[in-house]
Amino acid sequence: MAESARTVAPHKYIFVTAVNSEYYFKLQHLVYSATLNVFPHLSNYTFIVYDLGLDKTKREKTVKNCNCTVLDFPFRKLPPFVRKLKCYTWKPPIVRTMIDKADFVIWMDSSVYWFESTPLEAIFTRAKERGLQLILDQSGSIAVRTGTEMFNFYGDDPCQYEPHGEMYGGYGIFHNEPFVVKAVLDPWVSCAFDQNCMCFNGSESMRDCPHGLPRQRNVCHRFDQSSLEIIVSKLYNERTNLIRAVDRVGLFPNGGRSGW
Repeated sequence: MAESARTVAPHKYIFVTAVNSEYYFKLQHLVYSATLNVFPHLSNYTFIVYDLGLDKTKREKTVKNCNCTVLDFPFRKLPPFVRKLKCYTWKPPIVRTMIDKADFVIWMDSSVYWFESTPLEAIFTRAKERGLQLILDQSGSIAVRTGTEMFNFYGDDPCQYEPHGEMYGGYGIFHNEPFVVKAVLDPWVSCAFDQNCMCFNGSESMRDCPHGLPRQRNVCHRFDQSSLEIIVSKLYNERTNLIRAVDRVGLFPNGGRSGW
């Protein structure tokens, strides 16, 4: 992973995402909103896009238009199951790699859209003070939306996580400090690279999470998100509000702009 990022120079802020051809048009909306509402207000930043499978034409257009650095994800050097993109095992090592080169790593799924009202100074001050900024969601329990195999990997009982709500894995700010690197990101990567944790056999069939009652434990699985939720809940327990993101970001908007 470090080899894949050897051309990236250190910066205060590293914004990073990853896409294949399926999410190419969503990437355009992300770039548009960040270019309009975020980047003009910052200095000493860079924007990284990892190529998870862009076709030649889309890659060339991305390089030309996104004002970013496009990197190849090193699938050939990693275990074969990492190629299962819907397991999202590629996400934790990307964040872990970039944290060595930045004060702040801002992970963004391609579906993220930055609003004009985003309070940039406030969110980075809060991230520096608290280490992490994640979007919390109380609509689903970690115990319900995480596979048994992942709890076994961490040596936990799902009932411990029944009171804890989910956190969105599509957006997060990570501050480069020993606590975040050693207590959050390193365990996250360890889970990603162990086939009994994030991408266990049968996990891909557990993607759809039902809403409403009755609630049964381990009924679905959230992959990278489930792993991060377990780690952060261990560390913060009932005080996860300390890392609740206060900034204004949204999901892919209907009728947004593209134009590449």
